Amino acid sequence: MPEAIGRINIAGYRTRRMCTGTLVWPDLVLTAAHCLRDPRSGRDFDPARVNFVAGWSQGDYAAHARGVEVLAPSGAPALARDAALVRLPGPVDIAPIPVAAAPAPGTAVTVVSYARSRPHLPARADCTVIRRQGPVFGLDCPAEPGQSGAPVLVRAGEEWRLAGILSARADGTAGIGSYAVALDPAAFR
Repeated sequence: MPEAIGRINIAGYRTRRMCTGTLVWPDLVLTAAHCLRDPRSGRDFDPARVNFVAGWSQGDYAAHARGVEVLAPSGAPALARDAALVRLPGPVDIAPIPVAAAPAPGTAVTVVSYARSRPHLPARADCTVIRRQGPVFGLDCPAEPGQSGAPVLVRAGEEWRLAGILSARADGTAGIGSYAVALDPAAFR
């Protein structure tokens, strides 16, 4: 899997606070907005407490950087806008993953994440898009804490493209185990 996928860790948080993030520009990491907001106060975490550890695997990693800015929608994150960027202090020497258009229902996708049950190794799940409404789409694979912000990847020939990020668990109704948020590729050019 691409080294551009890594863990987002919040330094100094009392409970283990981690999510998954993806390098989408040499100095920008994409994750779920709710990962960057303190659930107790509702305020964004100080960017200097946000750490991106690219390619994390049992203590080894490809790169590490602390955030210098969090670019998140204001107010409580609704599912449709649960995406945010962490600006790093400079470019990371890893190839970012390009952003693709939202996948249609029936599209096969792959989710790569760090879950609370497996925090030191990336897990891969092959899923299918079940339904899409606006930027939100339902996947047939379940989600657990830590997977928020995980890239939903599609294949474009030999290359992976980022079609969205995992945002929430679902209850399995209508075959949907998790929800993801699609991205606008024009916003990342």
